[in-house]
Amino acid sequence: ADVIAVDMSQLETRPLFDPISHLVYAASRNQVTDVWVAGKQLLNNRTLTTIDTDEVLHNADRWQAILRTSA
Repeated sequence: ADVIAVDMSQLETRPLFDPISHLVYAASRNQVTDVWVAGKQLLNNRTLTTIDTDEVLHNADRWQAILRTSA
């Protein structure tokens, strides 16, 4: 990612005395709210902007069924 926004108001990062230390040692991936790569926003308020998550989940379920029957 070129730029990310991180929500530092969560329990894991409070109280906030040293933001850089908290980013390295306390913040989790769940606190990333926005991501930009090459000027394009890929994550907007924790929602993927370029991937159809319903389609991904449907394909994962379909492949699970295929693999289950072939085992």
